[in-house]
Amino acid sequence: MTAQTWIHLPPARRGAKCPVSGWGRRKLQNLIYGVPQHGIPAKVKYKHVPNCGRGDKGITYIHVPSLMAHMLGEPEMDDSQLSSLRTLARSPSFCLVAFNAMLDLSHDRAGLTCTEALNYVLSSSKHEL
Repeated sequence: MTAQTWIHLPPARRGAKCPVSGWGRRKLQNLIYGVPQHGIPAKVKYKHVPNCGRGDKGITYIHVPSLMAHMLGEPEMDDSQLSSLRTLARSPSFCLVAFNAMLDLSHDRAGLTCTEALNYVLSSSKHEL
């Protein structure tokens, strides 16, 4: 059995669910398009293929690894952040400061993911690259 990278957005009919997450169409649409009027950005990658499928609306595909990452609560880090972390990780003083900051954050904010903690440490770090 091979893992699929892209799946169809569930059809617009009652009871149709995503085979990966079990969520309905409306929830998935909010994740892939975001809710701009409330300032909520898109959280899951997708692609739309126009003039394909039934009618002329096209087909919307959801990126399964992106959906799984969202379900696990780990936002992706971009390459510049990863590069900064690799550079700063060579410094023992940065590692000490980062570890203590993450310990403090774990007591202050329930539900903080590892990526969010590292992003916080990077944004508040006074170390020069």
